[in-house]
Amino acid sequence: MTTYLFIDGRHLRKHYQETVQQWFGSDGEIDFRQLKDGFLGGGISRCFYYDALADEQQQGESQQDFEARLTKEEAVFNGIEDLDGYFVRLGSVTGLKRNRRQKKVDILLAVEALDHAVRRNMDRAILLTGDRDFEPLVHSLVQTGIQVHVAGDKKHTSAHLRRAADASTLLTFDDYYTFTTGSLKARFPLNLRHTNGIVAPEMAAFRSGSFQGKQATLRRQVFDSGGKVFYIHVKDYDRPGKSLMLESGDVERLQLYFALRYGEITWTN
Repeated sequence: MTTYLFIDGRHLRKHYQETVQQWFGSDGEIDFRQLKDGFLGGGISRCFYYDALADEQQQGESQQDFEARLTKEEAVFNGIEDLDGYFVRLGSVTGLKRNRRQKKVDILLAVEALDHAVRRNMDRAILLTGDRDFEPLVHSLVQTGIQVHVAGDKKHTSAHLRRAADASTLLTFDDYYTFTTGSLKARFPLNLRHTNGIVAPEMAAFRSGSFQGKQATLRRQVFDSGGKVFYIHVKDYDRPGKSLMLESGDVERLQLYFALRYGEITWTN
C-alpha cells in the first residue's frame, strides 16, 4: 500500500508551538525526518508540505527585519525540501494583523491530493490538518477509493472532518514531543512513566482535586535514602476500576506534563 502524507504546515506549526512552549521554554523544533519515518507507524512514501511565505512587509517592520525574517522562513522551508521524500508547496500571506490569511495554500493541497488520487499514485492519504474546509476533499478522496486518515490537533480538529475520513487521530503533547529534534528532547527529557494505577499505602496523598469529574490526587512516596517519587492519580479515569497514574521524581514537571497531555486538574487544596 502506497501512503502519501499531506501536511497543513500552518496547522502543524501553530499547534505544535502552542503545545510545547511551556515544556521546552521555546517554540520547539520539529524533526521532519522523524515525522515521516515514524508518523502513524511509518511506511509513508512521500510527504507534501503546504505552507505560506509571509512575503509582505508587516506594519511597523523595518526593511532589515523584514529581510531577516524572510531569509529565516525560506531557510526552514528549504531545509524541509532537502529531506528525502519531501516536497514543499508555498502560498503567501496577505493582510495585516488579525486579518492576515494564507492564499492558495488550501487549494494547492486539495488539488494535488485529488490529482494523486485520480492518477492512482497512492492507495492511502494521511491529511495532517484539523480544518473543516478540507471535508469536501476527504469526501472526494474516499469516493475515488482512497483510504483517508485525518490527523489533527486534539483541541483544534473538526469533528466533521474526522467523521468524513476512514480513520482519525487526535494529536497530543506526546505526539508533538515525538516529532521534536533529539537534541531538544535530550535537554528536556520526560523522565516520567505511566504505572499500573494501583495506589500503595506508602503513596501518601498531599493534594486533592478533580479531573473531568473524576477524583484526582497528588501523592508522594519517601524512601529511607531520602529520595522522593511523586504520583498523579486519577481514579476510574477510563472506566470503573481502570485508573490513570503517572510517576516522576520532579513534581513540577509531573504536573506540567499532565496539564499539557491531558488537561488541567482543578485542585481543592
